[in-house]
Amino acid sequence: MGSDLQIRDNPETRQFEAIADGHVVGHLKYRPHGKRIIFTHTTVDPDRRGTGIATELVRVALDDATAKMLTLTNYCPFVADYIADHPSYRPIVDTEHPGAALVPDRAPRAGVNEEKASTPVLDVPKIDGRRIRTSRLQLAPWTTDDAAVALPIFGDVDVARWLAPAMGRITTETEMRDLLSQWVSEDATLPAPLGRWKVDDLETGKTIGAVALLLLPPYEVDYEIGIQVAAAHWGRGVAAEAGHALAHYAFDSGVDEVFAVTRPRNRRAAAAARRMGMEWVGETDKYYGVLLDVYRLRRGDLDLPRW
Repeated sequence: MGSDLQIRDNPETRQFEAIADGHVVGHLKYRPHGKRIIFTHTTVDPDRRGTGIATELVRVALDDATAKMLTLTNYCPFVADYIADHPSYRPIVDTEHPGAALVPDRAPRAGVNEEKASTPVLDVPKIDGRRIRTSRLQLAPWTTDDAAVALPIFGDVDVARWLAPAMGRITTETEMRDLLSQWVSEDATLPAPLGRWKVDDLETGKTIGAVALLLLPPYEVDYEIGIQVAAAHWGRGVAAEAGHALAHYAFDSGVDEVFAVTRPRNRRAAAAARRMGMEWVGETDKYYGVLLDVYRLRRGDLDLPRW
């Protein structure tokens, strides 16, 4: 790390900035929330990575939060690793709202490897009309004949508990078929790129999830990516991969930004949104009348490496 490196807080852009040779070469994004600060992600220019810039950004930001007696909600894996290696910062983590990237509960290790702290960029999907394919998955429109494969998803208590109030749990195959019939009819009239898709595992050919791109109520101006994955396939990165593919589809169709809304305790959904490249932008109850976390992905941020 060069001796000319400077770290400054830029309240207008809500980020701590690393300045070298008069240029911003890295930043740590944050959002103020009363006496709480939310760290979202840390980014360093590719040609500057591995030089300690990210570490210095995090140190200065944490020192600033400590001095101002703020509590921290953290969504950045790199920050979580840093705090794990510097446990003196643990007391500022908000225990009620720790975030999606929790501080690892492990013994400190020597240094933080910045090269391993980045989140790999997901592959660009192949889009053929309304069929979207990734390395592992295929997104295809639902048909009324899919009731038997859809019911294990929308009828699963562990999945359905996160669907309300948008929809309730489906209990019978007949009920599922009726809902699919409604979706097929609605999709036929929705303007592109809106719609609903099943998610198939290319290796097995089985339907393992569902995604939708719809307008959020009540104003119907914000595009929402909704994702459901069968519980048996949790932990495989299916939600992030399917959601990322749908984001490509939306942006290729001219959409400028997409959103995801999750219940505050749904850490799997929060992690999937972050893995897609989404940024937490706040909490609101305007969409469904319950308090939800809101994540946003803009077209220009798609496929950017996350640090």
